[in-house]
Amino acid sequence: MLTLRQHKSRPIIERLHQWACEQRALPQSALGQAIKYMSNRWTGLTRFLTDPRVPLDNGATERAMRGLALGARITTAAGAGAVPRWRPSTTA
Repeated sequence: MLTLRQHKSRPIIERLHQWACEQRALPQSALGQAIKYMSNRWTGLTRFLTDPRVPLDNGATERAMRGLALGARITTAAGAGAVPRWRPSTTA
């Protein structure tokens, strides 16, 4: 798995890093902020190249959290302190 990541992903990651370093964006612009964000997290963003335990995406985490977010929205929509109730459909 690491061999494939090194072969396929490392050149793309290196090009992305080179491109970001070459940009002359204002620090407060959206691009400047995005590049700073990426640079500050570069070690974590590239960890998947050296650690096979790191998944290529976080889809499983996103799916697991979707239920929590949906529950929070239902509770918020029902009003503060209200408990949402499930009602069976009356249509047959």
